[in-house]
Amino acid sequence: MVIETVMDSALVALETLYAAEGVELPDRRYWTIGEPAADCEQAVFAVQQVFIGIPGAPSEPTRCDGPRSITFSLQILRCVPVANARGNAPEAAAIQEASVLPTVDMELMLDLVPSLDPLNMGVVSFVDVIGANGGFHGAVATYTVQLT
Repeated sequence: MVIETVMDSALVALETLYAAEGVELPDRRYWTIGEPAADCEQAVFAVQQVFIGIPGAPSEPTRCDGPRSITFSLQILRCVPVANARGNAPEAAAIQEASVLPTVDMELMLDLVPSLDPLNMGVVSFVDVIGANGGFHGAVATYTVQLT
């Protein structure tokens, strides 16, 4: 099926880009649907929506046999220091150091865009942060691309 092929290709493109840039990805990598569990360091593509229409204009009226598009996210979670057993906050330098890789992830998420456009029709993409929660923080990119 088309969606499975697109998501498998996205995962390969991510691994290829990170290897080329010499940036380590979390060991746990996969694709799913909906909101992935945020329970460890991981890189996860998640299918969010499929619609008839083109990226950038999903609510425009389109013929029933019109182009199909998909919206999916890429979430990369990294460890972040947390309060110790006494409730003391982590050192500022440790928090800042743990923030470097997520900012690199944000840049690479945008660099990934050309690899995610199988029909070369254009991609709608933006990247946000995932605030620290449960010892993890990171970045999430959302991509909308045309499938057919």
